Amino acid sequence: MKYYSVVTFSLFLISPLFSLPLILYGVYHRYKSSILFFALFVGLMGYLTPPVSDLYRHTIDYYSYEFLSWKAFRGTLERDFVTQTLSYVFCKNSIPYDFIRFLYLTIQFYVSLWVFYKVSNANVYKRGKRDLFLRFLIWILFSNFIVSALGVRFPLASSFYVLGCYYLLHKRNMKKAIFFFGISMCVHFSMCYFIILLFVIYKIPFKKRSAVLCMIMVSLIISEVVIKNLESYFISQDLYGGAYLGNGVWGTGFKEQASLKGVIYSYIMQACMIPYYIYFYKSYDSQNRWCRWMSGALILIVMSFSLETVSSRVRPLFGALSMAYLLAMESKGKIMSDKLRRAFVFFACIAFMSNLYTNRETIIHSRYLRIAEPVPLLLSDHYTKYWVFTNVANDGSIK
Repeated sequence: MKYYSVVTFSLFLISPLFSLPLILYGVYHRYKSSILFFALFVGLMGYLTPPVSDLYRHTIDYYSYEFLSWKAFRGTLERDFVTQTLSYVFCKNSIPYDFIRFLYLTIQFYVSLWVFYKVSNANVYKRGKRDLFLRFLIWILFSNFIVSALGVRFPLASSFYVLGCYYLLHKRNMKKAIFFFGISMCVHFSMCYFIILLFVIYKIPFKKRSAVLCMIMVSLIISEVVIKNLESYFISQDLYGGAYLGNGVWGTGFKEQASLKGVIYSYIMQACMIPYYIYFYKSYDSQNRWCRWMSGALILIVMSFSLETVSSRVRPLFGALSMAYLLAMESKGKIMSDKLRRAFVFFACIAFMSNLYTNRETIIHSRYLRIAEPVPLLLSDHYTKYWVFTNVANDGSIK
């Protein structure tokens, strides 16, 4: 379509919502600019998301920088300094924190979709673009957009991690892979643990799928003992992330302290990953770099089952990495069966509906309906400091 970018951009400025069908049309036909428009659309939805949960804490940090000098601010910097520094710069220049959400989500989805397009090949499918578009919809349904908007750092770090995997496994470019792995750690330092663990497991020569399956079962059995030892080590060495390994609500104590609905949601989201596991088992090839890397990812997600916070973060990371793996393997001719494709669609819909229900309060208090307004009007309003302290409790929940 000759004037696709111009027409879509013009309609997007008038109303992002009304431009969405045209954006999806571009995604279907694999127009390069369509992934940028889609990322911008998601970024605006993030802009309209209320600052609750983890996002509340980051918003409060943003306000605390108002009267902080640069010298004093440097003393507060942590290992994952990107979010802090950006918040400080935005605060000092009176740019609302909502724009950071917009920026982060736009970058996250653009990077993820860029990898999606680079590893996919529409020519290998019976129905070409139609089958590939279905993979895109499955990925979108599995992606928990609201968690991405509220989590701020980890989802963005995950997208750079997947980009690093693309350069390492698909392009075999170690320098670029290390560069993007480094960015992911600067955004969220915990990514260094995932990178180190996966590199270690990647070097283990699993020649048969039965060996991988055996290792996964062993990991599940010994996970509790390993976690307890890791907790003791992290606490004794004062290492980052120790709180997520203990028996509190962030760690193994989640199921004792969470509501029944929260526990059911956790089990549903774990069950929704089953199609990925099945496809990995059926397509396993010990000589393939993606397969060996995914072996490590599977072992990691199995060992995190009892740690809710870690598991809730590993799942989207695993989902994004798995979709890249699936597309890379299908481009080599290992197409999933029709039965498995239907299972993917079913579980993706279950995951999407579960995420909507779990985040219903956030949706109710959001300003998502404003996505139909012109972009300049939409960006002229934001969640003010008064709104935050009036509507959000100290624990990040809606009052």
